[in-house]
Amino acid sequence: MTSEEKIICKNCILPNHFLSIGVNDAGLCDFCADSHHKTENWKKTFVDEQKRRDCLDQWNALIKKLQKTKDEYAVLLGYSGGKDSTALVDTFLHQYHLKPFLITIDTGFMTEVAKENIRQTLSKLNMEDSHLFIEDAAPVFTELYKYIFLNHDSNEKALTVDVCHTCTDLIHTILVKEAMKRGIEYVIIG
Repeated sequence: MTSEEKIICKNCILPNHFLSIGVNDAGLCDFCADSHHKTENWKKTFVDEQKRRDCLDQWNALIKKLQKTKDEYAVLLGYSGGKDSTALVDTFLHQYHLKPFLITIDTGFMTEVAKENIRQTLSKLNMEDSHLFIEDAAPVFTELYKYIFLNHDSNEKALTVDVCHTCTDLIHTILVKEAMKRGIEYVIIG
């Protein structure tokens, strides 16, 4: 086998040499052969049943605590308009009987159709007055993407990791800042 030969993991389809991944003689990539294998791009996290129960207990305790407060908004929720964040809003409203304050941030990739879908969904949920749409941030995100694309110099770390982590950090910062301005104690990313 030459060093240029491409070998595909027989379990997960990752190719050798992709982000320095190797494929062993058994045909398994580093990740499939060793569940504890880590790179700059990925690590596997195991959540056992006890950890799952503990986290669910903590979540339920938080929801009960929030239900006892008299605040106008229980949480600030990062709302993308996708099915997951919409389901989360619906859960807060109809299952927990708590009102979240919603923030949507256009990072430069949001289409007009997506924006209109968000408006229609918020109207159906009667949440238009509890939503902030930050559309003027797109130029900042565009400059951020440009900088990362032009300055990424790693053969080990995926470009998407840099873009996603940096963008997500900026979104989280904006959400926390808005929560502090509004006196909302909890921020949930939807």
